Amino acid sequence: MKIKVCGLAPIYENEALNELKEIDFLGFIFYPKSKRFTERSFNSNKKKIGVFVDEETDKIQSTIINENLYAVQLHGNESPSKCLEISQHVVVIKAFNIETSADFSLCKVYENKVDFFLFDSKSEQKGGSGKQFDWSILQNYTGNTPFFLSGGIGPSDVDKLKAIKHPHFYGIDINSMFETEPCNKNKEEIIHFINQLS
Repeated sequence: MKIKVCGLAPIYENEALNELKEIDFLGFIFYPKSKRFTERSFNSNKKKIGVFVDEETDKIQSTIINENLYAVQLHGNESPSKCLEISQHVVVIKAFNIETSADFSLCKVYENKVDFFLFDSKSEQKGGSGKQFDWSILQNYTGNTPFFLSGGIGPSDVDKLKAIKHPHFYGIDINSMFETEPCNKNKEEIIHFINQLS
């Protein structure tokens, strides 16, 4: 199970996450309306992912270069063709807001257009809501694209995560439940969580 820590900003407490070998990806939100918005990332030996919401392709491309991004996570209404265009240059994760099994139907037109899906909870805001959807419905996802699970994953969810046996379950995206304040992650709590998960 891969681990992505999202909603980061270039502050000392977050840069300390570079020391944790169990973390695979670091996420930075380049969406101005997010309370975890950042204009830049920080140097890291981890794979960095930039989160965008209905951003212009040119802006995404320049941020990929300037911030040395491994992947982009598209969290808006980006079309399959736009996702495919961007995927020619970088790994693409397409996020979907999930509430019921019917929402998985939205993924079908993105098959073979992106590298990963990310399943998040439906909310007014674009991620970071701290809310979970019913993870038992993941069994009804029948696509072939591997997915990250997001939305309200917290320290007490270890057993629930271990119980997910879907063949395309690739990794988890943790964010708001491991913060002391928006963007400032609690390293010790993340370490404890990872140790329980392994």
